[in-house]
Amino acid sequence: DEGEWSHVEVYPCEDRYCGRIVWLSHPLSDEAGAWGEVGDPKVDWHNPDEELKSRPIVGLELMHSFRVDDGKWKDGRIYDPDNGKTYRSELTLASDGQVLRVRGYVKIVFVNIGRTTEWTRVSDSAS
Repeated sequence: DEGEWSHVEVYPCEDRYCGRIVWLSHPLSDEAGAWGEVGDPKVDWHNPDEELKSRPIVGLELMHSFRVDDGKWKDGRIYDPDNGKTYRSELTLASDGQVLRVRGYVKIVFVNIGRTTEWTRVSDSAS
């Protein structure tokens, strides 16, 4: 597999759903910089909040406030640690329960512009 992969744990938080990164295929930095040395755990370097830039990516809550309505998870927000931005988001779980379609978007006037990715369920033994 090329690229980086992560495992996200989705869990209830109050009366909504949240998710956090629990595993990274490449959890350690492969280059030195202001974010740390080679071999240090990857951190949330792109976060616009200076106080959050040093928090580890593993354990990071990247989705929050999703409520389930008519088979869709709505009203949530999803954070992208690759660019430090948070997006509105909707999630749809496939009928087989194995694929979660994640749509992150920004609303510009009356148009939603964004992208959809698919997250595949992994077994507990894979993380």
